Amino acid sequence: KDGHFIMAAFYADSRKSSEIKGVLFLRINQFTGEVINQGSQELSTAMLTTVPADEEEDEDDDKESRKERKERKRLEKLQEDDGGISKTFMFREFIPTDDGGFIMLAEKNYTYTITTSTYNGRTWQTTSTTYEVYGDLLFVKISPVNNVEWMHRLPKRQELVIGGRSYAGSGFSIGSYVSSKPVTYSSIGSYYQPQHNNLLLFFNDHSKNDKVLNAGQKAKTMNRPSKANVNMLVIDSKTGNHKRSMIFSNEDETDAMPSTGQTIGKNFYMVCKKRGRAFSKSKIALAKLEVK
Repeated sequence: KDGHFIMAAFYADSRKSSEIKGVLFLRINQFTGEVINQGSQELSTAMLTTVPADEEEDEDDDKESRKERKERKRLEKLQEDDGGISKTFMFREFIPTDDGGFIMLAEKNYTYTITTSTYNGRTWQTTSTTYEVYGDLLFVKISPVNNVEWMHRLPKRQELVIGGRSYAGSGFSIGSYVSSKPVTYSSIGSYYQPQHNNLLLFFNDHSKNDKVLNAGQKAKTMNRPSKANVNMLVIDSKTGNHKRSMIFSNEDETDAMPSTGQTIGKNFYMVCKKRGRAFSKSKIALAKLEVK
């Protein structure tokens, strides 16, 4: 905005730390290279609004075995933030605001692999499956004088298979595959409304996460895009207050890809895949969202 670049980086206490200590940032004039403003701010979970977690059991994919579920839960536990903010958060966007500050948007993102082995009486077969997770959203308002005005965290978990491989006997490969689903169906799309001081985020989510809004709540995993709902999160850039609503369901034969979205004029456009009958070619559709 106004010919300025915003640059930022998370920092930690040590290179081996699993938690983020804070954020460094600066503004640079893109024409002269002059540093206009710079600063740092510590971040901690104590700055978040939290709500007690719901103990209801998550609904796992029906195809997931008990062993795979146990391993996934173990890996999820390792990724949980215990008093700090996980280093798996990645910057997504920096949105300049009219008061001279900006909103920093970050998203949890990592991959993990589960390997299982079975014996059929003659040979061992080993299967490895790799998953990519797009998790919680962190949105922080930084003031013109480099202070944190508010910070919120939206629990979210989008998890899809990105690849796998099977081996038999002493390592003979009997098959492999790669999926591009997380690139399109996971993560978020964003649209800033300067006239209303609102930041709008669009994303696929589990149909039972409509009440999940703050840190401490447990989000059900979105691992089947065709069963997900497209949600819109509206964030007030002045107060940080936010609310969510369901725009449409992907069960209506169209799978939305919010992360492909682009703002053109006052509208937000996203690519969707229109599902056909089994073994038929998929078709691409374009969704136009008019936000008033």
